[in-house]
Amino acid sequence: MPITDTQRAKRVEQMITPELQNLAKMIDDQLPDGWGFGLMIFEFTHEPGGPLLWVSSGQREDMIKVMAEYIENRGG
Repeated sequence: MPITDTQRAKRVEQMITPELQNLAKMIDDQLPDGWGFGLMIFEFTHEPGGPLLWVSSGQREDMIKVMAEYIENRGG
């Protein structure tokens, strides 16, 4: 029986999350104090509901504001 998109997304998330957390630590260690980051991981063939992982050094609400500002200023 084929796996569903949800099952596939969960498997991908379980596989990538530890590596994503390692990347987050490496990035955070390289930034000056007072700086933050956000990193998104996705498939190039991403479709709504597909795997999309995110890690950041900021609070969720702050990161959403920063992303909205970025998109607005870049013509999104």
